[in-house]
Amino acid sequence: MRRFERRKVAALILVLLFGVGGISYLAWWENPKNLAPQVLFLTGSTSYAIGKEYGQEAQTKIQGAADFISSAEPILNLLGINGDEKIASYLPYVPQYLQDEMKGVADGAGVPLRSIQAENFFPEIFIGIEDQPVACSQFIKVNGTDGDLGPIYGRTLDFPPDSFLQNFQVVLVINYPGQVKLIGHTVAGMVGFLTGMNDHGLSVGISQVTTKEVGNGTPVVIEVRDVLQNNSDVPSAVAYLTARTSAIGWNYALADKSGNAAVFETTHDHNNTRWVGVGGEASNYICATNAFHSATMAPYGPVSENSWIRKRSMEYALNSTNSFTLLDAIHVLRNSTDPRWNVVNPSPDTINRDFRRKFLVPVGSLFAMITVPAHGYALVACGLPGDQPFYAVNFEEVVGPVA
Repeated sequence: MRRFERRKVAALILVLLFGVGGISYLAWWENPKNLAPQVLFLTGSTSYAIGKEYGQEAQTKIQGAADFISSAEPILNLLGINGDEKIASYLPYVPQYLQDEMKGVADGAGVPLRSIQAENFFPEIFIGIEDQPVACSQFIKVNGTDGDLGPIYGRTLDFPPDSFLQNFQVVLVINYPGQVKLIGHTVAGMVGFLTGMNDHGLSVGISQVTTKEVGNGTPVVIEVRDVLQNNSDVPSAVAYLTARTSAIGWNYALADKSGNAAVFETTHDHNNTRWVGVGGEASNYICATNAFHSATMAPYGPVSENSWIRKRSMEYALNSTNSFTLLDAIHVLRNSTDPRWNVVNPSPDTINRDFRRKFLVPVGSLFAMITVPAHGYALVACGLPGDQPFYAVNFEEVVGPVA
């Protein structure tokens, strides 16, 4: 079978797999639950101890997520990809403290270490099977926010496997011994973050961009966690990312409590940084979706009109008031879910919904998250943000629902 044909078949199998995995989840669409986030406060004395505590506290979810990842491996076989070789190719890019945490998670949850490694490398391992398996909208509002809120970062993550992985998401609050405190949203078993914030006042999130410039490099959820572990502001985080090698294409949205904000666009071979207020960007906000929006990086990723629509929608909302509140941030996220996916149970006020695509697989948002880095707390909604309440999480407690 030619490689092109194998990819098409594998993409179909991937969609069917996510659909089958979501059969038990269909009832949720008929009667949406209040998906309160499971927040784990981890305070181990070593990296391994933190991981083991994590594994023990989220054992059931980690086992379920590991089973899901394992069920997707036949797709790799169809593509002629050796899963063990893939995992081995990324391990050299994972800092030792996170390798120790993964070992702790595996031991604590009673699952093979290989399953935890595969889960943390999932986006990289499955790149190319679907043209754009992950979609999300990110914004940072740095001026014109309400009162003393300071910068506000917000994101929603829409992608096909939400209908199954919805059941396995967690929020980690990690008090790393003598170093840094972290809040991160992730899938149970991942030691890396999909979005996070540290107690220095730095927030980081990611949006995937399809590109042909791929290779061995740091897995993205590991990178988000490691950036937060080792940096306190956006300039240092951008320098840190610039010095690293990414495996595939990403937009990193970064904000800090001082009002620095940027989108770091990267493939395996090229990168560029868009700074708020510099080079034609707005002076009070910056946005990221699933396309490279700089002229420098545009040649390395395909044009995505869907991404431009979502970016324009967010920009319109961010310009609509001079006193941007947390409720405004929630409203933006509830209006910015990807119109390709959330067609079964959309938010009533969602902007730019494309009903011509109503026959797509009914999937939607894994989560939405808002961070307020100047004050050290986040708002988290686990699910389609139009249906789910937001909970407040800081470095000591979780409160909610608050909105």
